[in-house]
Amino acid sequence: AHHPQDEPYWDIKMLKKLLSHNCDYTCATSPRSVGKSFSAMTLAKECVDRGENVVWERYNKVELGLALSTWTDFAPYLKKEAIPNGVGWKLIDESSGAHVALIPWNIPQNAKGLDSAYIWEIKDEFIPESYKQKTRIFTEFDDAMSVRKSIIRKYPTRSIYLANAIQWINPYTTNWG
Repeated sequence: AHHPQDEPYWDIKMLKKLLSHNCDYTCATSPRSVGKSFSAMTLAKECVDRGENVVWERYNKVELGLALSTWTDFAPYLKKEAIPNGVGWKLIDESSGAHVALIPWNIPQNAKGLDSAYIWEIKDEFIPESYKQKTRIFTEFDDAMSVRKSIIRKYPTRSIYLANAIQWINPYTTNWG
């Protein structure tokens, strides 16, 4: 599915329409700054409010720090707690007990110890606009799938992949398919 040209901004309804196909993996790409991440954060917040857990991922801890800052502005009532392995955070809704786990996916062992049932795995900015590290292009798919295996080993989880539109000649597509 794609974002219609006549709708300038993604909203939660657009994302839910895309998710209505009930795929295990849903990939949303569009031009930059049209609301993909905000829509996914709104969906994640709705899940947490219902008592369901969500995993929010960025490529590395630096990018994850940006996501944490955005999340704390977006949902200030969620209590921040470090994940025991020291590489991420849980943002916990104290009334429902549910949480958003924020983890980097560049090191597969980062997902160890996430033994909660997660309804969504959301990879934000999973396609870089350019590669600054040559090795990333060759390892990121395997790393991402390793993290996914850790997350879904006990419970079924659907995935949402968010990315800015890129040229299809980008070598990224060779590795991710």
